[in-house]
Amino acid sequence: MGLRMTKVEKIERDVATLEPDELARFRDWFAAYDAENWDAEIEADVAASRLDPLAEKALANHRAGRTGTLNHSTDPEFWNLYQKLGQSIQRLADRNFRQLRLDPNHPSLRLTPVGRYWSVRVASSPGCGRS
Repeated sequence: MGLRMTKVEKIERDVATLEPDELARFRDWFAAYDAENWDAEIEADVAASRLDPLAEKALANHRAGRTGTLNHSTDPEFWNLYQKLGQSIQRLADRNFRQLRLDPNHPSLRLTPVGRYWSVRVASSPGCGRS
């Protein structure tokens, strides 16, 4: 009775055998694929008004003078999900967040309106991911 590999284990095995140029193409494809799925989730959350309480809280803080030009905050659930990321992804997220705080207009940051809200997509370098 042999052990069967899961789909993820098969993908991991196959990705580990890619040549550098193939890995770069795969990385670009997966970043675009992941971004499209993330955008769809955000759009569904906006359509279902799931982000409204967070927006109202942010607007109340702004009206009360507790915001600057651009205020960054996270929901406690963000930190639960962040802790599940691999260390290299956490480092990349941290570096990109520092870039967002330093220069919200940096070319690697893409601010995109999603209904009443704005989504920020960060890339590891300018021009990464899809346009």
